Amino acid sequence: MAWNEPGGGNNKPKDPWGGGDQQGPPDLDEALRGAELLIVQTEWEEYRRLRPERLVSLMTRPVVVDARRALDPVLMERGGVTSLGVGFPFQG
Repeated sequence: MAWNEPGGGNNKPKDPWGGGDQQGPPDLDEALRGAELLIVQTEWEEYRRLRPERLVSLMTRPVVVDARRALDPVLMERGGVTSLGVGFPFQG
């Protein structure tokens, strides 16, 4: 899920297995474009393959909350992405 407006007023859920009546962006890049926050709630390969360069190029303010430990927090931080994760020690 990505938020792309100040105040958290607009979210764009993207579920690659959603199907049916799912409303949302057609692909992950569209979901990330202009977003300020990405919440990763799955371990699907599409998300595990995310690299910081891609997030930095698409997001307004690249911040990731990784609720599944799907992304490498050190790689994200080194690439310019603020990374917060469930079960990771705080690196403040």
